[in-house]
Amino acid sequence: MNRDRQLFRVADDIRGERQLNLQTLAEACVNRGLTVGLEDIELLANNFMPKGANFTVPVEVADFICELLIPRSPKTVFDPCAFSPVLALRIAERLKPDLYIANTLSRETIELAELVGTRGVKFETEDFVCQQGVSTQHFDAVVSCPPFGSYRRGPVSVNVNGESLLVRDDYASVALLKSCLQLERDGAVSYTHLTLPTNREV
Repeated sequence: MNRDRQLFRVADDIRGERQLNLQTLAEACVNRGLTVGLEDIELLANNFMPKGANFTVPVEVADFICELLIPRSPKTVFDPCAFSPVLALRIAERLKPDLYIANTLSRETIELAELVGTRGVKFETEDFVCQQGVSTQHFDAVVSCPPFGSYRRGPVSVNVNGESLLVRDDYASVALLKSCLQLERDGAVSYTHLTLPTNREV
């Protein structure tokens, strides 16, 4: 039986037993003796997650971003909105930075990363957008695939050059603004946009 069919069979077997999400699907595959990699997460996400709930960056896109970053050899990388672990894990796997911090609001993202191997990525469960104050830590690269079109209740206060601004914008745009303030002077930014339903609340 080929690999895709093995993964599909596991998904079919557990459908109805419990709520399907990427973490439970991947865990069920591991429990059946299958090794789960990043390509498998992408396959499971594309075939079993509702369109509006699939934040998985295709491995091919993650590889393209890696190619863009390789000439810069970033030693520190930051992802302010890791809604799926694939992007962070692939970049960490290929570029091997000294420090990779990925903020996520999803416990499932962390559990999935732990299941397939974190590759040195430090996942933090902080809401980067709503954090108060300005971090003094700076990064060589900011890479993310945040939920554009998703909103927070009320405005978010963002400190720009010592001035506090109230921003009423979608979550991803505020994350982009705040994360760029933490770039080194010649740092690189790569934000990927997935097409998702708009006006979702994060």
